[in-house]
Amino acid sequence: MYTEKTKVREIMHLPGILDIVEKYTKKRINMATLKMGANLTIMKVGEYLHWSQEQMKEVLKELNDLNKNNKD
Repeated sequence: MYTEKTKVREIMHLPGILDIVEKYTKKRINMATLKMGANLTIMKVGEYLHWSQEQMKEVLKELNDLNKNNKD
């Protein structure tokens, strides 16, 4: 289960992660750019992007749902 303290490197393997990043950041990035932020936590990214607590919960829910579907 992913939390605010999850590092970006832990979610990079998820299928469709670049689409999720684009959805919540409103910017299209590539995997190399994502790797540069690998040591940041989801919380730190959210602070940088000025996410509300509700947005943070939405992101974490989507990541956890994606991870669950990936394991099935």
